[in-house]
Amino acid sequence: MAKKLATAIDIGADSVKVVQLEETSSGIKLVNFGIERYPRPDIDAEVSDDTIVSALRNVLSQANIKTKSAVISIPRALVTQKRLNFQTRTSALTEEEIDEMVALQAEVEIPFGANNAIYDHHNIQKSPEGMSAELVAARKETIARYLGILKSAGLQADAILPSTYAISAVALNQLASNNMEVNYEATATAIEKHEYTVMVIDIGAEYTDLCLLRSNRIAFSRSFPIGGDRLTKAYAKEQGLSYENAEEYKISNSNLEVDLSESVPTYEWAERLSEELQRSIQAFGRDMLGAEKVDNIWMCGCGATIPGLAQYITDSLEIPAELWNPLAAFESNLPAELPEKMKYTFAVSLGLGLNALTNKVSVNLLPAEEVQRKEKAKQRLFTLSYAAAALILIVGISVGANTWISSRNAHLEEINLRLQAVQKASEQAIDLLIDDLVMTKMLSPRVSPLDILKELSENFPDRTKVALTNFTLDRTQKITLNVEANSHAEISNLISKLGRSKLFTDITSGQISTTEKKKGKQILQAQVVCKLSNNAAKYVKELKELAAKKSQSAPKKIQDEGVIRRTSMRNPE
Repeated sequence: MAKKLATAIDIGADSVKVVQLEETSSGIKLVNFGIERYPRPDIDAEVSDDTIVSALRNVLSQANIKTKSAVISIPRALVTQKRLNFQTRTSALTEEEIDEMVALQAEVEIPFGANNAIYDHHNIQKSPEGMSAELVAARKETIARYLGILKSAGLQADAILPSTYAISAVALNQLASNNMEVNYEATATAIEKHEYTVMVIDIGAEYTDLCLLRSNRIAFSRSFPIGGDRLTKAYAKEQGLSYENAEEYKISNSNLEVDLSESVPTYEWAERLSEELQRSIQAFGRDMLGAEKVDNIWMCGCGATIPGLAQYITDSLEIPAELWNPLAAFESNLPAELPEKMKYTFAVSLGLGLNALTNKVSVNLLPAEEVQRKEKAKQRLFTLSYAAAALILIVGISVGANTWISSRNAHLEEINLRLQAVQKASEQAIDLLIDDLVMTKMLSPRVSPLDILKELSENFPDRTKVALTNFTLDRTQKITLNVEANSHAEISNLISKLGRSKLFTDITSGQISTTEKKKGKQILQAQVVCKLSNNAAKYVKELKELAAKKSQSAPKKIQDEGVIRRTSMRNPE
């Protein structure tokens, strides 16, 4: 049986780190690893893509990793995240309809525009009040740059994951297995009850990435520009050193276990770091309506190894902080002489590889066309595997049935020619079938809850007269509308307009009741039941085609802005 391997690459600000993991019967094993720092002749010198490509080739060669594809990360600082909330009934929604809802909301929420972004969503949460999902997006040019670096190194990307999600994969794995070096009372019980919150911080060269984990998922993440390079630059300025010399000086002299007078730059750097961590905890509390607290802080990255930093953060934030070794959960072939500090630098690459083997985090910022290309390649490989198996079977039967060498060779040649013809015809048939399925899905008309909402919004724009409180659409195409209105005339007008719409049929009104809102205002509440008309799908298709024509004829500036106006059908009272 072929080994199940995953190669993961973390392209950092000062180095590139690579790991290769193998899934075994006893768990996930680290079989190869490597790290290569970029040459930095000047403290403010930019690292070129060519330099990164050269470092990547070197580290793959030195680590003896032979692969054609890998999973990669992009920094959290280059990613936008947003929790999307939808106040609609979700029990009957398909995955395609949820994708459509997220796509509409992405037009509004992505600051640089959905047309300029690669985005994905995950962590869908459903409740009686509605649904929420986590939107994750990055600029297309950012994704293209990282794919270009990989291509120049002779590799293809299997997946692209934000750095904080990779870190969370390792940390959540350790939380689940209780493979932690923490000795706090009630920790294990809190983890089992999903009441334990840990902040993981990865102090890199330029940025510190952090994520807060609770209830077996990322509850909050952030990145801020305080890393080891800031302290290096402080020492370079204070001592008048070059970048390389200042880096060596920092490694030898940074210490928070000595008096302030002996390490002023380090204390100033640690104070700024601590302030940003406190801001992040406060932001997390606001997101969770002030009901959450952080139980523990795990620190990794080269910057985390400064002597005394964990105790400094513990004292500053009054939260236990400690160095976190992401390698603790893995079997490994690491040499005994591995430097101590290096243990804390592989969190991102280990998380990438672990997620590639376990798929715990479903986010993937690989462009759709790349995903489709890889799927098509897998289908062809599957077909070729069957053809190879058939060839082996036929050859075996042929050899056993024929005793004459000349006859056997003739049969084998004929079989080989036929298999080549079958293989070619099979590949063509698969391509045609995939294209037909895609086109059928694209062309098949259907009516979604969003289409119903749009029709209602167009017919009843004034929510002060008639307000839709909720509606349901069951599998029999029956629609139940609950509305509030100021008068019986408005309810009659509602039923009349629904009757004139090409989308609805069989409209009936249920019992009308009266209720009292704010300031003694009387409001009528009614239930209206109807069905989708036989031509509803055709009508929706015509509306979409008309909207598309209007969009094409609109000024380019308006099209580029991608502005989608939405009219809420919910009464603000």
